[in-house]
Amino acid sequence: MNRKVDQQQPLTTTRAVKLLPLSLTRQIPITTSQQAETHRTSIMINLIASMFLRIGGRACTILLSLYLKDTITSTAIVAVLSQIGYISELGLAPFAGNLSDRVGHKPLLILAPVLGFFSTLCILLGLLLVPSPPGDRINPATLILSGCIIGSRLLDGTMTAVHGPVSMSHFMIATTGQDRLRNRVMTLFEVFTLGGIAIALFGGGTASNLLGTQAYYIVLIIHVINILIITCLFRDVPIIRRPVKLQLPPFSTYLHILRDHRILTFLPSWIAINTLISAWLYLTMIILTYPHTLAVVRHPHQLLYGGFSPELAALFPSLFALSLLLGMFVWLPLLRLLRRTTIMAIALCGAILSIVALACMNSLGRTAMQPPGYSYNSLVIAILLTLFGVFLLSGFTPSAWVQIAMLLDLHKQQRGTAMSIFSVMLSAGQFLGLIMGGVAVDLNGFTGFMVFSMVLVVIATASVLYTRLNEIDLLSNS
Repeated sequence: MNRKVDQQQPLTTTRAVKLLPLSLTRQIPITTSQQAETHRTSIMINLIASMFLRIGGRACTILLSLYLKDTITSTAIVAVLSQIGYISELGLAPFAGNLSDRVGHKPLLILAPVLGFFSTLCILLGLLLVPSPPGDRINPATLILSGCIIGSRLLDGTMTAVHGPVSMSHFMIATTGQDRLRNRVMTLFEVFTLGGIAIALFGGGTASNLLGTQAYYIVLIIHVINILIITCLFRDVPIIRRPVKLQLPPFSTYLHILRDHRILTFLPSWIAINTLISAWLYLTMIILTYPHTLAVVRHPHQLLYGGFSPELAALFPSLFALSLLLGMFVWLPLLRLLRRTTIMAIALCGAILSIVALACMNSLGRTAMQPPGYSYNSLVIAILLTLFGVFLLSGFTPSAWVQIAMLLDLHKQQRGTAMSIFSVMLSAGQFLGLIMGGVAVDLNGFTGFMVFSMVLVVIATASVLYTRLNEIDLLSNS
C-alpha cells in the first residue's frame, strides 16, 4: 500500500535530484517557485555586502596611498606598495572559486569582511606604533611599519580573492536560465561596486584630511557592519555540495577552459577596460595630489599633474564614478535591445573621447597652483566632454558581465573554477597595469598616463572586434 502511495507522489525537484547519480548532481541548483523570492533577497544582500566591502577596502587603500605619497616621490612605487595585495589575490582566487563549489557561498562571503577587518587593523597598529614617517634610513621603525603595510595589503588581496569569484558564482547560479534578471544583477553589481568606490574616494580623502589615523576606525566599523549583514540576512542558494578538499582542480581543468577560444579571446578586453577604469579611479588621485614644488620640476606645464588638495583631487575620480553609475542605469534597458559588442564599441568610443578631452585639459595650463593661461570656458567644455565619454564607457562592464555569464554557462560543472580564471587574469592585469601606469606617470606625467590609457583601449578594441566578427557575443543561456 505504501509503495502505491509512493508511486503516486509527484516527482519534486528534490526527489528528482536524489534519484540522479551523485556525479550528476554536484552543481544542480535546487530551485522552486517558493524559493525564487529567497534567491532575489540573497542577491540583494550580496550586492549590499559587496558595496560595503568595496567601501572598506578602497577607503583603506586611499588612506594608505595618501600617507605614502607624502613620503615617496615615485608614483610607480606608491602604486606597488598600496596594491601589493594582488600577489595574494592571484595565488588564492583559484582556491576560493573551487572551494565555493564545495562548501557553498555564505562561509566565504563572511570570511571576506573578516579579512578586511584584520587588514585595516594591521595597518592601524603599524601607524600607532610608528606615528611619524621613519624616513629613508632602515631602522626598527621602518621595518615595523613596512611589515604592517605589506601584511595589511596581503590580507586585503586575500579578501578580494575570497569575495570576487564566490560572489559572482552566487550571482550566476541564482540567475541560471533567467536572462533578464541576470542582466539586471550584473548591472546592479557594477552600480553597487562603483557606488562604494565613489563613497570611498570622496570619504577617504576627506577623512584623511580631517581625522588622519583615526579614519581607520571608521573602516573597521564598516567591516563589522558588513559581517553582521551577511551573517544575519544572507541565505545561500541551495546546491548539492561536493566533499570539502582544500586543493586546486587539476591543471588540465584550467587548460581545458582556457583552450576555449571564446573565453581566451575575450579576456584581453575584459582586463584592459577594467585596468583602465581602476587606474583612472586610483592613480588619478595620486597624480593630482603630487607636491607642487616637485611637480613643476619633474613635469612642468601640465595642469593635471600635482598641486591639488586631497579634497579637490577626490572630486575628479568621484565624478568619474558617478558618471559611470548614471550611465549604467541608462544602459540597463538597452542590454536586451543591442548586441553586446555594439554596446562595447560605443563604450570604447567614449573612452577615446575622454582620453582626448583629458589630454587637452592637461595642456591648458602650467599647474593647478599657478594662474591659468586659458579661458574657463575651455576648461568647462573639456570637463563635460570627459564626463560624457565616461558616461558612454559605463556600458562596457555590464555588457561584458553578461558575456562572461554566458561563457561560464558553457562550463557549468566548473563554474567556480572558470570564474576564478577571470578573477586571476583580472588581478594580474590590474596589478601589472597599475605598475605600468605609474611608470608612465613617472616618465611623462599626466600626458604619459593618457598614452598608457590609449594603449589599453587599443587592446580592448582588437579583442571586441574579434568577438564581433566571430559572433561570439550572440551566445545565450536560454
